[in-house]
Amino acid sequence: MKKEISVLLFEDHPKDSENETLPREIEDAASNVGGRANVFTVLTIGELSYLVRNNSFDVIVLDIMAECPDLFWDEGRKEPVSPHEAGIAILALIRMGRYGQTNKDATIYIRTARGERKIRKTVMRAGANGYFRAGADDDILVGRIVEKISS
Repeated sequence: MKKEISVLLFEDHPKDSENETLPREIEDAASNVGGRANVFTVLTIGELSYLVRNNSFDVIVLDIMAECPDLFWDEGRKEPVSPHEAGIAILALIRMGRYGQTNKDATIYIRTARGERKIRKTVMRAGANGYFRAGADDDILVGRIVEKISS
């Protein structure tokens, strides 16, 4: 049984009420099952890119929407990424191994305020392991993350 997991949480609005409490909820839930969750929260694509390239994570949680720096276009895309699809692009780049092989097969969940069926299908085709609505599905997401401790 794994006792410690590493979680990367990419959220561009961490001070929103449900976003502010999520890292602590993950840590508390892990502790309640006799484990530990090290949660790293990042705000920018640059921070996320650096951590994914240089660290191994058991779980990566991506928001779909984020501000996109110019350097993000240099990741091999032929057209700019809309801020409304940044998380989907990051997901695809991780799965393609553009950030290295370490996290290519990591468990990646999408957590977003967006609920359109088209978006859900798009992220699942891009390789997400799950899709959760921010706030409304957080208990389910936390449960899925903590399941990694016993796997």
